[in-house]
Amino acid sequence: MIVTLKIGDQRKEITYDELERMLRDGQVPPDAMVHFDAVTGDRFLPISDLELYRDLVHSDQVALRRHLKRRGLPLVTLLLAGIQFRFYLWSRLPGARTWLMEHLANWGPAILERSEVYRLFTCSLIHDGLTHLAFNLLFLVYAGWNLEHAMGRVNLLLLYSVSIFSGGLLSLAANPGGMSIGASAGDFGLIAGSVVFGWKHGDLIPASARKYFGWAILPYLVLAFVSGMTSAQVDNVGHVGGLLAGASMATILQPRLLRRHHARNRRLQIWVSALLLVFLLSMAAAGQRLVPMESRTEAGIVTMTPAYWLDGWTFTGDRGSFSPTGLATLVVATTVHPQPLEIEEAIRQFLEQVDAGVKHARIVNSQPATLDGWPAASVDITLEISGEPYFMYAFLVCRGHYLHRVHMHIERAHAAHYDVLWNRIRQNIELKEPEELASARSAAISHPSSWRVHFKLGEALRRAGLPDEAMDAYMLALNEAPTRAQVLTGIATIIEEYGEEPGRRAEMRQALEIFRGSEEQRQEVLKNLPSPGFHAQKPVEP
Repeated sequence: MIVTLKIGDQRKEITYDELERMLRDGQVPPDAMVHFDAVTGDRFLPISDLELYRDLVHSDQVALRRHLKRRGLPLVTLLLAGIQFRFYLWSRLPGARTWLMEHLANWGPAILERSEVYRLFTCSLIHDGLTHLAFNLLFLVYAGWNLEHAMGRVNLLLLYSVSIFSGGLLSLAANPGGMSIGASAGDFGLIAGSVVFGWKHGDLIPASARKYFGWAILPYLVLAFVSGMTSAQVDNVGHVGGLLAGASMATILQPRLLRRHHARNRRLQIWVSALLLVFLLSMAAAGQRLVPMESRTEAGIVTMTPAYWLDGWTFTGDRGSFSPTGLATLVVATTVHPQPLEIEEAIRQFLEQVDAGVKHARIVNSQPATLDGWPAASVDITLEISGEPYFMYAFLVCRGHYLHRVHMHIERAHAAHYDVLWNRIRQNIELKEPEELASARSAAISHPSSWRVHFKLGEALRRAGLPDEAMDAYMLALNEAPTRAQVLTGIATIIEEYGEEPGRRAEMRQALEIFRGSEEQRQEVLKNLPSPGFHAQKPVEP
């Protein structure tokens, strides 16, 4: 049978079976006009006047009202409560609580660094004592019992799961280094869902059940939220995540007994479940790409370090950043040496420094590199700490007297996993002027006629591996104080450390003539010269 249906300005011809399906799915508004010969004759009638509409639409509403008057056992709610209670009993066994916290709690370092995304759900199984459990079970049973009757088991389970996940995710984003446990986010989602259900379907709720939904339950939600805000130990951010998720799910999902929405509900349930699964798999795949980073500057080298890692001393004698997982340690350090270093010598000295604090340190790979034109190297080292095998990624940069080091050592079994984080750190390494040089430049601008200022600038430039600029500063100092032995010593030291540059011979001869002018000055300069025979590698052109 062909039916002509007019919805607004749209007109289409469909079969009678299609009309029934559209009515069950809620796709036909009550003011739509319909025509089919067997019922309406030659006229178009409002579909709400037909018995077909009342049977398919109003019968669902009657069924929902009757269902809300009856009090049956909510199986999903009781199952969730039973699981949480059993996990609490498990936690009372010796050593069990420590194991549960280490493996199931919502803990950012494990989620972000080890891709243990399941913790966003399993954290709801652990509670901080009997009082914590009792309050959560009270809200779970009270709100879940009524919402399961109102919306159905699948809708309730989906709403609760999304609330737990959203609360855990928001808590993770707000405090990636922290740890949280408990099912409060799910409970807030259930209460918020009950409020929204009452607002959305108030005309379908019988008088005897209205105390469980809408405005009647809103004070419980406000009270629970305010009480959480008064305690620093409560994860209020997680509560907000659960609340927003529960309210959103109750908005888009329809009660199971409204049959006209069955198809739409199934599509939503499938899409939300699929999105949740895809999001979890994407988080697990992204892994350490999600670790929040912060900038760190160490005497002329800038890099990114994990924001929530903890400071402490490492076996190399440096201050470092320690992963809370205990698997990895990062060091960003700069040392100033008596003379400029070549990169091969820097690698040798670094290996000695590592080997002094551990056992069996051995270079397994070394690749030459440059950073901003300065000689550098990427070095991979195997070593043992307290008998356990470790792997170290290192990046060394030589800049005059400065040796910049960035290195991270990881338990060997997890080294490949931390390769992602190391690459993020390595790609963000930058060089800036050492603080000594930046301060000397500022002083030279402020006091351009002071020979002492230009001399100190020359010293800073020389140590920073910039011999040409250092010579300019020394010559300015000579113009102001031509007989100062300190300045002559600086010029002679440049020649000794970096070699004589052809373009500067005239200036050097001038300086040496001054140097020869006084036996007393000559002896003082000779006394301060560095040991001969060492010529450092100059900056490499990028």
